[in-house]
Amino acid sequence: MTPTATLNQRVVRTLSLTGVGLLAAYALPLLVHSLPNSSPVPLGAQLLPIFFASLVLIVRGAPLAALITAIAAPSINAQLTGMPAGPMLPLLSVELLVFSGLLIAAAQLSPKVVPDLGPFAYLLAALSARLLLNTGAAPLVTLQNALNNAWPGLLLLLAIGALASYRRHQESSRQ
Repeated sequence: MTPTATLNQRVVRTLSLTGVGLLAAYALPLLVHSLPNSSPVPLGAQLLPIFFASLVLIVRGAPLAALITAIAAPSINAQLTGMPAGPMLPLLSVELLVFSGLLIAAAQLSPKVVPDLGPFAYLLAALSARLLLNTGAAPLVTLQNALNNAWPGLLLLLAIGALASYRRHQESSRQ
């Protein structure tokens, strides 16, 4: 195979996976926010659906697609749906970027642990975003709120990471 053909295949793969990631990062939050919710905390903040696509892409070995998705998804969603709104847009953008960056770095060191790191990466991202954007939120309060509000999403990140890893392992064992 020529280097040009390989490069083109990589570009096509990255673009395709980025498209799938962006679609998932748009559709999943839209679906989640359309569900009934009696809690004062929005379902997106509880279930963390916008983080799922980046996690899956990183676990499946597509860090560039995950990074592009992390950078673009919050702005695209805000333009198309109005969510995240107002001050949540920069906060969620930084959270998603830090989340993805942490998982990509972890994948470089030890790919096998990445599926288990989703919840920890989210907690670190939530803390980092508030510190980077100087929101004035106390670090322990930020972590407490994240744990209290997003525990279902943290469990989902753990389950989705495990499922994506299992599927990747199954596919690689067939080849």
